[in-house]
Amino acid sequence: MAIQNDNENGKDSWGEFLQLVIQVMQKVTQRKLRLFGHNCRMDDSRKIKTLVFGMMDGSNKRGQPHREWSDDIEQWCGATLQELSHAALDRQRWAAIVTMASDTNGCLMMNK
Repeated sequence: MAIQNDNENGKDSWGEFLQLVIQVMQKVTQRKLRLFGHNCRMDDSRKIKTLVFGMMDGSNKRGQPHREWSDDIEQWCGATLQELSHAALDRQRWAAIVTMASDTNGCLMMNK
């Protein structure tokens, strides 16, 4: 069974698919960073904040460490969680960081 393309080379359909993937990644990046900023600005007594930023007791099984959602945020912004949580307290600064990170597909180095 062969896949047929609308044009001879199939470049338009692959280009459209790649553009769609980029848009989805930008939206995921934007939403995760906005949620992180929202959680940072919450009161410390909120249970959801304890759940998100808390540490689990025990140890992992052997092998590669499990990924956490905060790993993506550190990678996208190029800073530690502590630096990012302080930046998230200023809404305008955090909005600029979110916009820049989502526009560059997560390739942002935070200005210190």
